[in-house]
Order: sequence, then structure tokens, then C-alpha cells
Amino acid sequence: YLRQPILTANSARPERRLRHASCVVQPSFMSSAFDQEVVLVLGGCHDQSCEPLPGLQSLNFLAFSKTDGSEAFWSEKIASGRAPSAIWHHVCGSFAKGKQVVVFGGDLPESDPEFEEIRDRSQALLVYLLDVDACIWERVQTTGLHPSWRSLHTGIVHSSFKGARERLVIFGGCAEHTEIFSSGDVVDMCAYALDLQSFSWLRGPGQSPFHELPPGRMRVAAEQFGRFILINGGHGEEEINLPMLKLDLLTLSWSEATSMKPSFEGSHFAGSTLAGGILFGGVQMSSGRRGARVRIAPRLDVLHLEMPQDTPRSRDQ
Repeated sequence: YLRQPILTANSARPERRLRHASCVVQPSFMSSAFDQEVVLVLGGCHDQSCEPLPGLQSLNFLAFSKTDGSEAFWSEKIASGRAPSAIWHHVCGSFAKGKQVVVFGGDLPESDPEFEEIRDRSQALLVYLLDVDACIWERVQTTGLHPSWRSLHTGIVHSSFKGARERLVIFGGCAEHTEIFSSGDVVDMCAYALDLQSFSWLRGPGQSPFHELPPGRMRVAAEQFGRFILINGGHGEEEINLPMLKLDLLTLSWSEATSMKPSFEGSHFAGSTLAGGILFGGVQMSSGRRGARVRIAPRLDVLHLEMPQDTPRSRDQ
């Protein structure tokens, strides 16, 4: 069942927000009921005032103090280093056993000095890197066949199947600078992988006679299952009947995930979350005479995964 944890008396009270990013980290200066794992929340905007909230220098950590999830507390830290003072529509992921965090993409106020680094989004060859224990940000230059800087995209960190290295995989979103509570034209779904040791990008296959590139999407629900990233929902140029897709992390190629329920309602929602096989939240978008309409989706679905009966199982699947 769903439970809202009670905050302890000494807990911080961060502002409520949307369009932020989060990941699980393991700071040495905090304790947790779950093997020192805590949630780090970065950036975003206030859901009512629509104003940007403090950016990457403001680190908001959420830790659970009881293993049944009934009690939790927030802790706020101020980070140093070069990083945006406000940011939204970005992605982040932790690596190096939760001791480092990478941030890619997002939108900044034009008044922010860091905006010059992404003004030409097609040539923004950088990511932001956080040393979790030291609370220090660093702007890191990248190489290779890189994606454009983008917003409302998807990003997941995973361990490479071809070695012990870790990678940030990104796809989708829009390449335009995007104001809060707005969006732009979607880019294609070509996937990119950033090696988090060499900081070199690898580009996956595009549209060809040998690979079907799905239409672009943004604000999808995504989670890694074995060697695949499974995505559901989102929105783009084709707003209805968006099929569930899977991205092969070995080849960065796309294919459709067979569903036992082709009319699965989750395909019509954007901004949902997929975690632990649970698909919840999001909004349903539709158009009418008065323009686009957005309806909040009070939903929770359990995703049951199976290998096709005629497909042999392997360690990678």
C-alpha cells in the first residue's frame, strides 16, 4: 500500500517542485535505514509560482530513518564549483557507487553565466559532475559523436555489459531552449551513451534499412530491465497509441516491446514514473477547441515482464 512518510522534527523543508531531477547517492556525511542510500533532488521550478528554484548548488537529500518507510528527513547542503544557479528539464544519474553524479541537458535563465556554455545547443560539449562527499561541482568537456544539448529528455546510468565501466544513456526530448511548463519540437530517438571514465560519447544507429528509428518522444517513463531500457508513454508528434519500446543497451538499437494488452492505457500518459516495475502518476494530454488540455492521472499500474515463450533465456536478458 502507499504510505506518506512522516518528516522528523529536525528535517529541512525544501520547496515543492516540478521539472527537477533526482537520483540515489551514498554521501558519507549522512545515515540512512537503507545502506546509506539517500535520494538527491536537483533544480526544478515551483509548481504554483512557476518560478525557478535554486539550481545545482542547492543539494536536497532525502533519507529514510525507518526501514518500513514511515519516517524520513530532508537535509540541505550548499555545493561549490561551476554550475547553473537555476536549472529545469535536465537529467541526472549517480555512478561510482553513489559517490558521483552526472547532469546533462536542461534549461537555464539567460542571465545565468553558464547559459553561454549552452547557447548553441548543437555544440554544447559538456556535462556537470558532482563529487557527492565534497559537494563540489565541475564542468567537464566531452568528446565523440555527441547529442545536442536538450530538454525533457530521458537519461539513465548503467554499468556496461562489455566491461566494468559505467555509462549515461540519453535519448528523446527537444533541442530547443524551453521555458518552464512548455515544450518544443521533439528530436529523434537516436540513443547516445557517454562513457563516465573517458567522457566520450557513442552514438547509436539512426534510421536505415536495417534499423527502424521510432518517432521522437519526450517525458517518457523509463526503467532498465537487464540489458534493455523499457519506455512507456510520453508525447511527441504522434500523440496516441504510442507503443511500448525497448532499447538494447548492447547495440543502442530500438525495437517494440510486445504487450499482452495492446490498448494498455499507460501509453496515453506523459510525465509518468516507472520504478521497480510500478508505473504511476503523469498527465493525460489532449487537444480541443480551447487548445491543449492537461489532466492529472491518479494511477498506479504494475508491469509484469515475461520473456516470449519461443525465446531462449540468457544471462543478458
